[in-house]
Amino acid sequence: MPYDVDRDFVPVVFVGYIPLILVAHPSFPPNTVRELIALAKAKPGQVQFANGSSGSGGALSGELLKQLARIYIAFIPYKGNAPALNAVVGGHVSAMIDTLTTSLPFVQAGRLKALAVTSAKRSSLAPAYPTMIEAGLSTFDVTAWYMLFAPKKTPRDIVLKLNADLNKAFMEPDFVKRMSAQGIDVTGGTPEQADAHVQAEVKRWGPVIKSAGIKAE
Repeated sequence: MPYDVDRDFVPVVFVGYIPLILVAHPSFPPNTVRELIALAKAKPGQVQFANGSSGSGGALSGELLKQLARIYIAFIPYKGNAPALNAVVGGHVSAMIDTLTTSLPFVQAGRLKALAVTSAKRSSLAPAYPTMIEAGLSTFDVTAWYMLFAPKKTPRDIVLKLNADLNKAFMEPDFVKRMSAQGIDVTGGTPEQADAHVQAEVKRWGPVIKSAGIKAE
């Protein structure tokens, strides 16, 4: 891309986050993450994940699962998330890690089964499903997050004014309700807290991307 996050932008506020979810076709034998890991260790290559993009949250989460659990997962590439999800729903590929709101309707309809969500705590939209941490992967906390940025040269007083007004809006019950309906947990906080999250994510995912040899598409 022609821009760089650190060079060209300044975080204003952390809007919120939504967990991802590990889903599989109903015919896939494992019903838990522990069972999936056991199968992957016993039969390397039998566990296949559909990928809509090599740099997507689902793809990176799959790579993180491989590294933390020390297993091999075969990734099947597709040209977009929709065809990847259709491949799992159709039983052509075993599983995938997808955004919660995209896959949950298929889980509720019985066309997919959910093994776990990727956030540190259970999702209010799908409280019945355990987290990856509950499954034994103690550092597995992955979410799709939303951050509001401004141009780097935006005056500090403007950034602080925007931050204060947005934090006030984030407390409005209607706003929280609308975001919650989409599975998004509203966060808020200071610009410094937002920047700390961005820097932590860059530091965290860099080694995963490098180890997996992921390249921009």
